[in-house]
Amino acid sequence: MMSGQLLSQVGNLKNYWHVIGLATEVKRKCSLKRALYGHRFLIWRDGDDLLHALTDCCAHKQAPLEVADFQSSQIVCPYHGWKYDASGKLQSVPSSPSAANKLNCKVDDFPICERYGFVWIYFGDVEADGTPKNEIPNIEPYVGSKWSKRLLKKEFESTEDLLIDNFMDPTHTGLVHDGIIRSGESTSEHDVTVTANRDGVLVDFKEQVEKIGWGMQLLFGSEMKVKHTDEFLFPNLVRVVYKINGSERFVALIACSPTEKLNGGKTLVFVQVRYRFGWITPFLWPFVRVLTDKVLQQDFEITQKQFANRQRFENVKENLVAADLVASQVKKLRRKMVAGETISESEQSIKLRF
Repeated sequence: MMSGQLLSQVGNLKNYWHVIGLATEVKRKCSLKRALYGHRFLIWRDGDDLLHALTDCCAHKQAPLEVADFQSSQIVCPYHGWKYDASGKLQSVPSSPSAANKLNCKVDDFPICERYGFVWIYFGDVEADGTPKNEIPNIEPYVGSKWSKRLLKKEFESTEDLLIDNFMDPTHTGLVHDGIIRSGESTSEHDVTVTANRDGVLVDFKEQVEKIGWGMQLLFGSEMKVKHTDEFLFPNLVRVVYKINGSERFVALIACSPTEKLNGGKTLVFVQVRYRFGWITPFLWPFVRVLTDKVLQQDFEITQKQFANRQRFENVKENLVAADLVASQVKKLRRKMVAGETISESEQSIKLRF
């Protein structure tokens, strides 16, 4: 069984699908070990390309497990040779041949699947028919031959709360990403609507002409009409959609998956960037690669410094402004979800300058 400590710290966040890897990380007949909220999983893809996941802990003396045969999904403990099947059921005990039937024990297995280039795992409650209580967020409209994609993974030395705040915060872009996304020398006022509900928080920016950094100027010139939405989705996802000059051009789905306990300070960030710019889309790969690598590294550096400094000054009070409404809403909703409290819908309109 999963530890009670893990389930209590994440509360109802457990009842959502979590991104635990990139699909490219688990190739056919290959395995992957990964931690989520401190719980370690053994993940593998069998000879038929199907994904499986077990708790990476032998029921005997808690040694880690290995895949002995990918075709038959035979799992073995390298310490004493206990063997399990793909569902985690104990199959044999070399030192005591009759023990497997007598013990009737198993290692926990979990629903796991590949979708949109990510590997998703579920460890929460299920419905009467055995299906998970929630579905994987839908980005189907942004999948297909017209959309190119890039997948990234990076370990951040920060918490998922702070990272969600960062990835949904437009006011830092002119400073941290000066000249790339926006220019730090020119700001304008934006009309913003913030809606919170049981799915998360949607931030809708009204369309307007923006002055932009060199990265975007190469594609659209010095000015362009921009409308975008930043969306937080439970448990720890950020979805960003940019509509440029009336057409959807850029989508980012960012999963902030903590490897340690909730808000422990180590978070694997999985990023999926999808983009389409007509006939020039196939030629943009080098540009998109440089741009995304640079932006992600800049976010890593500033959030690492922020998290380290918050540990030094943990008793210093935050002084919040209107621009912090989104972060406050996300933090409040995640706290309510962990506690199992009712989440009601709310909507607020604000003006931000960035």
